Amino acid sequence: MDPDQSAIPSTNDQPPYTSGQLRPTAILEPIQKSVSVQVPWYKRLFVNSIRTETIWRLSFVALLIVGFFIGRAMQQPQTTSTHAGNIYARISLVPLQTHLPPDTFVQVWATTDSTLTKGQFDIRFDQTKVTIVDAVPPKASAFAEGITITPVSQANTNGKLMIVFSQTPGTTMNNPNGTFQLANITFRNKSTTLNDSTGVNLDPQNTKLFHDATPFVISALSNTTLLLNSKE
Repeated sequence: MDPDQSAIPSTNDQPPYTSGQLRPTAILEPIQKSVSVQVPWYKRLFVNSIRTETIWRLSFVALLIVGFFIGRAMQQPQTTSTHAGNIYARISLVPLQTHLPPDTFVQVWATTDSTLTKGQFDIRFDQTKVTIVDAVPPKASAFAEGITITPVSQANTNGKLMIVFSQTPGTTMNNPNGTFQLANITFRNKSTTLNDSTGVNLDPQNTKLFHDATPFVISALSNTTLLLNSKE
């Protein structure tokens, strides 16, 4: 036997502890390498997707695409169309030709594709050859209480007669449709020239008809010729 192994240790080789002073020894149980914890599926989806760099990139590209199409849509021109489309009216001064003297009348007639709710006529004449005696709506006119006509004295001064009509606010009217008369104008001869003539004309720029807010397209307009001091 090795003499070194059989030697009895001396008191100097013992730890300097006395009875009751030894430290306790901790007993540790082995820990498993992995622990399985049940996590709800929606949390796993959230963690696996939101924290992924690829998903972030795809989301950014998707936002760019959506923003592009929204911007294009907002830049498209906005168009508004009326429910009625083009509606047409034909206006006539009747008769087409008449003689003076004696006094004669000219009637304003209209034919419309839809009900007439408001409008105006601008009638021009030569005040040096004829004068207006009166201008009134027919008694049966739906606009009899809603027509404003230029005073005769003013019309005979500047050779212009304005007839403006509209539905009276707060009233219910049977607005005309089809062919109907809107005014009677009586003219008197003023010229002394033999076989003279003059015209009574509608100004197309200031003659307008409406169905509510939709204007009529005036497809035809006829005027009247007055034959003055004619022997025919």
